[in-house]
Amino acid sequence: MSYDRKTAENKIIGACQRLIEAGLIARTWGNVSARLSHNSFLITPSGKGYENMTGDDLVEVSINELATLGSGTPSSEKGIHAITYSLRENVDFIIHTHQSLASCISILPDSYNNSIPCANYGLNASQELIDNISKVVQDNPASKGFLMSNHGAFCLGKTDEEAFIVSKELEEQSRKLYDSLATRHPDFSLHADSFIKPISSAEGLYLLESPFALAISKEEYEVFPYLDDFAQFAGLSMKVVDSLSEITLPQTDSTGLPLRECAILRNKGIVCHASTDDINALSIVVEKQCQAAYLAHILGDINPISPENVMTDRKNYVLSYSKLK
Repeated sequence: MSYDRKTAENKIIGACQRLIEAGLIARTWGNVSARLSHNSFLITPSGKGYENMTGDDLVEVSINELATLGSGTPSSEKGIHAITYSLRENVDFIIHTHQSLASCISILPDSYNNSIPCANYGLNASQELIDNISKVVQDNPASKGFLMSNHGAFCLGKTDEEAFIVSKELEEQSRKLYDSLATRHPDFSLHADSFIKPISSAEGLYLLESPFALAISKEEYEVFPYLDDFAQFAGLSMKVVDSLSEITLPQTDSTGLPLRECAILRNKGIVCHASTDDINALSIVVEKQCQAAYLAHILGDINPISPENVMTDRKNYVLSYSKLK
């Protein structure tokens, strides 16, 4: 079954709202699509928030050529949707999210995760990522829920309802795996944006005192990105400082490119630099990064994303994608 244009619009907008309400999507990270025919699909646009998205914002894309059919700029990850529709004729709806626990579990190698299929890492919108999604979808023909290494989740369905259920079940499965590997950990159920307080509103500095942020702040090490949305939004790492007087955010390079938006304030939480519009989204991304770093620290043999890929992701986001929001 494919959808007519109007039905597809309603299904996609409805799915976006349900994902927001379920806490499975934040800001503009992730994308949702619906098959229109054997030759094309409708997908969420690049860089637009889901809260106010309308059917007119959605973009039709051809499956074989990845050409935009009509107006608008489709999600940069349209390629992973196209390859999946071409491989799975029984799939008519796809949800890609950066949901918290699935994202955390995506950092694990197969030696820790042998139950949830995971595509190997590839930079956002790269041919490598498309190829990796193609491989994991073909290698696991019975699966509808997939992890994307250091990135998020990719969920398939015959209908929007099925894809949504898959995304929720994948998060619960990821929670169980996390619990089995970290038998004692801070509380997942507490929302990070409830633990943000301003330090200096004039300078855009905030302190995140959420459970995992506090746990990480009690350690003695610099934290590097395990998740690519942290690399994009927050920067190259979080360095440890002992006092607010040591913090200068954002930290920039000689060209003015902001390299870091966060720092670990020892024993007190994470200091974040953001506008009032961005701070809630940043707090969610930082908390998720802390969840992943906490798990990696417990296991001891999990590597962060390579510095080269972190820098590429950061530059692409700051210089291009962030300007679309």
